[in-house]
Amino acid sequence: LVFMGMGEPADNVPAVRGALAALTDRRRFGFSPRAVTVSTVAPTAAAFGALLGIGEEEAPPPPALAWSLHAADASLRRRLVP
Repeated sequence: LVFMGMGEPADNVPAVRGALAALTDRRRFGFSPRAVTVSTVAPTAAAFGALLGIGEEEAPPPPALAWSLHAADASLRRRLVP
């Protein structure tokens, strides 16, 4: 199951995290967190942390992240991904 093409997940972390919780809850959809991938440009390290729940005591198991770079060069990437 891949979150992709629905806007930048890092711009709506609470809704994405809520959807991930519902999808991986055994009483609801029951997907394994390893079967869920979130595609993101994650413009900052903090965006990765927010999506994965890094630093939270009771964070659910994290999904896989697919990081869209758009360019190998950091300055070009900043121009392509505002």
